[in-house]
Amino acid sequence: MKKIVLIHGLYLRREIMGFLAKKLSRLGYECLAVNYPTLRRPLSNSASILLPQITTFSAQQPVYFIGHSLGGLMIRHLYHQDPDLFLQSRVVTLGTPHQGSQLAQFVRRYRGQFLLGNSWQNALDGGAPSWNEAIPLLSISGSRAIGVGTLIRLFREENDGTVAVSETRLATAQQHITLPETHMSLLFSESTVNEIHRFFSV
Repeated sequence: MKKIVLIHGLYLRREIMGFLAKKLSRLGYECLAVNYPTLRRPLSNSASILLPQITTFSAQQPVYFIGHSLGGLMIRHLYHQDPDLFLQSRVVTLGTPHQGSQLAQFVRRYRGQFLLGNSWQNALDGGAPSWNEAIPLLSISGSRAIGVGTLIRLFREENDGTVAVSETRLATAQQHITLPETHMSLLFSESTVNEIHRFFSV
């Protein structure tokens, strides 16, 4: 049975990954959704705290990863701290701003740093640790522009309402696809489940 660790995004908790975990469990995966404080600690610190839990879950077996938004950047920090955990791994990121977040930059520009906490540095600023192309990564973006970014007319390009499609691209990713979903509906989409299962079934 393949094992999957699911990692939530900014302001959220592991329960938000419940739909994906339930659907993937029915497909035969063993799933673990983890919690971390998205504002209180830098991702590097949270990664070091999560690693023992994930290592125990792995039980020396390969582990696959799914990260939504900021959670995808957390995966990059986890890899940076423990590359051996990613041996024979595959990774899917959902709406993750690998290139940095225009919306976060906008918030900082208008003195809203407190809304971002420790999620900015080495994360939403585009400075997450580099990704090793030897670890297969699928980046999934959304193209249904409903969200805060739409309300403030931030984007002039294809986006999911929170993150631009261009921000989700990663040069060392194996694949990139775009689904007709919003930033949040990526978490509740049968299409997302199907793409994850396809990528993890290789």
